[in-house]
Amino acid sequence: MVVENRAGASGAIGAHSVTTAAPDGYTLLVGQTGEIAVNQHWLKGLNYDPDKDLMPIALAAVVPLALVVPAKAPYSTLAEFLAALKTKPKMTFASAGIGTPGHFAGELLKLQFDENLAHVPYKGAGPALNDLIGSHVDFYFPGFPAAAPHLKAGNLKILALSSAKRSPAAPEIPTVAEVTGNKDYDFTLWAGFFAPRSTPQAIIDRLNKEINQVTQDPDVKARLEAAGGGGHADVGQPVQGFCSERKCEIPAGHQADRGNLAIAPISGIRLSAALNRRFFGHFRLTWRGRADTYPTLFRQAVSFACSERPLG
Repeated sequence: MVVENRAGASGAIGAHSVTTAAPDGYTLLVGQTGEIAVNQHWLKGLNYDPDKDLMPIALAAVVPLALVVPAKAPYSTLAEFLAALKTKPKMTFASAGIGTPGHFAGELLKLQFDENLAHVPYKGAGPALNDLIGSHVDFYFPGFPAAAPHLKAGNLKILALSSAKRSPAAPEIPTVAEVTGNKDYDFTLWAGFFAPRSTPQAIIDRLNKEINQVTQDPDVKARLEAAGGGGHADVGQPVQGFCSERKCEIPAGHQADRGNLAIAPISGIRLSAALNRRFFGHFRLTWRGRADTYPTLFRQAVSFACSERPLG
């Protein structure tokens, strides 16, 4: 097996390379929330459509995002960090790219506390983490597994997790929801395997079986759980369990993209009605060139295509 990391464009470069590969089961995409559920609603001129060009195979893991800061930062808890927001004239937060889950997580934190936070997008998580370690930015919400080695090495400090509940991998770390009192602050990042769309179903079923055997292996399962990526009910399920539809309410007047709703029901952002209005209003102003797509497409992007609780 050869792993080829094609970073950039919020994962679109790597995703597109798989959509044009031979549909023989030998070239697969490890796609995440951004590449599968967000990019087509966010990136202008995207050269692939995950609903039409990719076939879901199996879910690999679901992980929380980690709010991390440089090791030399003067705060060690989320409460101390939020207090610092009120005293510093300006702070910056990194992301792996515009429209990625880490970008959304930072923007919601910014909007909830009305502080002067500036977003600094990078071309992938690696460069963002490097600049955070070097204190060139103030904080970042990477996936927990990406942050874990740097936490262990003492290069970063973790203040909170983005999920609704604490992670078994780090039970001592609080969530943003419990510290801030915003019970609707709930972000998770999922990763799954995908193949080119015209891959024969027999190959998809075989790959699903083989991948599930690996993810359910006790040693692999323990490593995933240690990295914060274990315990989700959809891991190890047949293909239908990964891509089955769930009912999702879309506000009146908004057209639902049912194909995308079918692929991403396993991760969502749940917002209170008031925060939801402020969040979308902010982006409508910031991304003026995309204002015409705001009601239908951006609303679906931020909900990661389907939320079990309808947005505001």
